[in-house]
Amino acid sequence: MSAQRVLELAFHHSMTDVYRKAKSVGYDAHAFFAMVAQMGGLKAAKQLLAGPEEQSGFTRLWELHHIEWSVEAQVHLDRFRGLFTPDELAEAESRILKYSPSFFEEHRRQYVSTGRRRLVGAEPAVKLRR
Repeated sequence: MSAQRVLELAFHHSMTDVYRKAKSVGYDAHAFFAMVAQMGGLKAAKQLLAGPEEQSGFTRLWELHHIEWSVEAQVHLDRFRGLFTPDELAEAESRILKYSPSFFEEHRRQYVSTGRRRLVGAEPAVKLRR
């Protein structure tokens, strides 16, 4: 098995792990899990990042104070960054920073910022109570 395939499988497992973690705090993202099961973690992540904005699952994880379990955060784990294009990484980063401007500073040992930020509004698209 190639090193690339091993990395893709590790990413897939990471995606299923975050589903289990979210479920453990009461968020059952069954549509997300079905998408990952059907498409594979990498293809699912790429499809979600190609959309025009963050998904409801991302905002739900933000409400639960667990953005680190989002697809956007998983793609910024150092070991998985090579699976994604610079544009995909920038999109993921802009979504994270929109809701948690200090995320990369707070989690700098795990997550790597691209330093290539898209311009986004200062406030989340939907204001939610924390």
